[in-house]
Amino acid sequence: LYEILFRLTGSTSQQMIGYVNASMAPLTLFFGYLCVKEIFGTKAAVRFLPLMMLCLPYIIYSPYVYGDIPSISLSFVLLWTILKFCSTAKYRYAVLACSVAALALICRKNIWIFLLGGLIGLAYQAWQKWNLKHVLFAVCIVLCASLSMTGIKQFNSMRSGYPVSEGMPAVLWLAMGIQYSDYGAGYYNNYSKYI
Repeated sequence: LYEILFRLTGSTSQQMIGYVNASMAPLTLFFGYLCVKEIFGTKAAVRFLPLMMLCLPYIIYSPYVYGDIPSISLSFVLLWTILKFCSTAKYRYAVLACSVAALALICRKNIWIFLLGGLIGLAYQAWQKWNLKHVLFAVCIVLCASLSMTGIKQFNSMRSGYPVSEGMPAVLWLAMGIQYSDYGAGYYNNYSKYI
């Protein structure tokens, strides 16, 4: 996502990323408000706004360039599109949800957790209403999200001329974290590179 931004603006400064983060923060508030309003009503949605503005982790992550702020914002947009599809069954929300899910995963892969929650909600709706539209919608979201990750991997592989490997398994970070090092247990000690 940031590479696309840099190509469009011609800049590689972190200031551009700061602008993206600054524009995504109000987007999170707005779509969070819409999600809470869709589920619980207007009164609860109004109470949500000051609580979200006091969300300390969100404020702390704003200056960092990890992709957390855009992925959180897009997650709220994704949740809203899923909720709107469940209440209206209009296909425009399905198309928007698939696009947003792909974009959110490109920003940050930990959105799979959020996406899984949305899929569980869709499965519940499909079971409750006996409607296969919700199942098809869930399959489309997973397919678009998976294809976006595969597409990025293939694009980077083509660009570099080398196949992109899976890298180190995440369990190696756990193994490194429970070892003792000069600074104490849990400090980074390059153990994952030696295995």
